Amino acid sequence: MALSSRGSLVVLLLALCYVYFIPRSGRSDWAASARADLVRAVADQGSLAIDAYHDNTGDKAFYDGHYYAVGSIGPSLLALPAYLAARPLLASIRSPERRERAALWAMTLAAATLPGVLLGLCVYAFATRLTPHKGHALVLALTYGLATAAFPYSKAMFQHQASALGAFGGFYLLWRVVREGAAPWRLTLAGVLFGLAAISEYPVVLFLGLLFVWGLVEARDRWALQRIVWGALPPLLLFAAYNFAIFGTPLPVGYRYHVEYQGMHAQGFMGITRPSAAALYGITVSPYRGLFFLSPVLLLAIPGLVRMARAPRQRRTALLLTAIALGFFLYVGSYGYWSGGDAIGPRFLVPLVPFLMLPMTYAFDALLRRRAGRWVVGFLIALSALNVWIQSVAGQRYPPYEFRGEVVVNPTTQWALPLLREGDVALNLGMLVGLRGLASLLPLALLLAAATGLWAAARRRAAAES
Repeated sequence: MALSSRGSLVVLLLALCYVYFIPRSGRSDWAASARADLVRAVADQGSLAIDAYHDNTGDKAFYDGHYYAVGSIGPSLLALPAYLAARPLLASIRSPERRERAALWAMTLAAATLPGVLLGLCVYAFATRLTPHKGHALVLALTYGLATAAFPYSKAMFQHQASALGAFGGFYLLWRVVREGAAPWRLTLAGVLFGLAAISEYPVVLFLGLLFVWGLVEARDRWALQRIVWGALPPLLLFAAYNFAIFGTPLPVGYRYHVEYQGMHAQGFMGITRPSAAALYGITVSPYRGLFFLSPVLLLAIPGLVRMARAPRQRRTALLLTAIALGFFLYVGSYGYWSGGDAIGPRFLVPLVPFLMLPMTYAFDALLRRRAGRWVVGFLIALSALNVWIQSVAGQRYPPYEFRGEVVVNPTTQWALPLLREGDVALNLGMLVGLRGLASLLPLALLLAAATGLWAAARRRAAAES
């Protein structure tokens, strides 16, 4: 993927925002801690069991006398090389607590931050193929990276951004080959990415199947799509071997032995039963975990899908994206643990978000041509960014179920804003130079302003020389 001027700005701004925040650690983030524990167990002890580290997480399985990191291994695989590279530096840190936090930071950069930045670049590159207005594509990519749930989960070692990169990045490469006649080797890489998505978040496999079927329908050379299968096999076989080594079966059965949620995952198929009205409301428009409450700008995907379906050669793609969106809502709405515990927004919908950005390209094109439309888009982006950042930078944990004796119905007003008023801001690089509270975000604001200014100056200079 050639890095254009606007693409480089997307990478720079997203990287600055994601790297600036130091990941939460310990029991405040079970999912991230469990995956980090697996990395340390493999690298430092040559073991798949996390017995030496398991006290920092409840997201674990107990089987045959040992503790294991329950769930997917995709993020841990991405994080392992980063941890191995960082070990010499980590050894020089005397404080065990600081050493553990630094290790988690290094792993998070590889397993969540890098996927988040690459996703922003993919959104930009994909959008430029759907609109002649590269400025619209730039705004869309920054909206994705900074005004949706992509922001908090690109700075935490959850599985969602790794899975999103696998699914959406693979689809982008598939599109390049099928629609643009790009070199077929990209299909093998698409298969590797699809495999990463599958071993990072199992239910995404259903949607990978939809993407593959779309490719079969659209491709002139269907036989070439076998490359996707061959590319996906290595990560899938590795995951099967991991499960077999622990549980004696290639299937992902870890949740059967979860120390906290065995009963819930025993319901239906791995905790998935049938959609409930409460869950569907909760993950769509509720203040608690609603995707469209957290980021109302995503509502533009709905009229965008209508316009996309009317565009030449895009009807099948619009149907594909509609099926993926409805499938995600039905899947999460059928899951007993749909709230995701302590979380920002509906975290199980995070892999869906980049797919919603594609039809939004059409909505942007229609609205940004008119002054009133620009006001609407600007307002929705600003509201989304404000809500996402308020929840993301408040406190040292994610919004809980209960806070100070009250059930949290609206994390923004009941949890995040009270913490920010008290100066309780998530750990960040500004605090390393003595800044506290909201003042610790000032260096980030200056860095963003400087980066944008230098980029704009470079573009003006290039335009003057051409």
